Amino acid sequence: MSEIKRFLTGPLPTNTYTIKKDNDNVILIDPGPGAEGLFDILLERGERIRAILITHGHSDHVDGVAGIKKRALEQNGESIKCYAPKADEKTFSDSDWNSSLMIVGEKKNYEKDVDMWLSDGQEIDFDGLLVRTIVTPGHTIGGASYYFPGEIALFSGDTLFSGSVGRTDFPGGSMSELIRSVQERLFTLPDTTRVYPGHNEETTIEREKRENPFFSGWLS
Repeated sequence: MSEIKRFLTGPLPTNTYTIKKDNDNVILIDPGPGAEGLFDILLERGERIRAILITHGHSDHVDGVAGIKKRALEQNGESIKCYAPKADEKTFSDSDWNSSLMIVGEKKNYEKDVDMWLSDGQEIDFDGLLVRTIVTPGHTIGGASYYFPGEIALFSGDTLFSGSVGRTDFPGGSMSELIRSVQERLFTLPDTTRVYPGHNEETTIEREKRENPFFSGWLS
């Protein structure tokens, strides 16, 4: 049985998640600014960060990666790998696209924090936790959502929220692409899928089909 926990990080704040199954190895998703403190919290609970998944390159979802990696090396000499969607590489690398100046007060390039770029549909098995990369452009040029089929759980980043969708007025954003991503890529998942968004509260695919005003009429 998997366990999912939410932490709030950064000034906005961002939902940073951990997910683990049957052991003390956790996958960390979207650590925002200041998230390095999570390393110590998890360490005190006997949990080890197995990997970091990033949904897209905006600063509020990735700025904590470097600090967490540094703490892991200092504490136990371990290197934590960070995974992110290749289609969004431009957002990670370009400070004008990743909003780092606005969010953390300085221009940053987060490309160097990523160890492995993921392609659409690529699956990875982390200690029995299978995750599938679903590229969902719209909020950014190539951000992704991560689906865990065994857990029937989706981490949607800033693509799909409870009752809303992500902003599209940033560089690389497109409302038409975002709507298409949700309808064609996320609404095809099981209705019972629990959705863990980058901000605000969790929801389900079925609820968003019924109640999200951006998709009225999707269900008859």
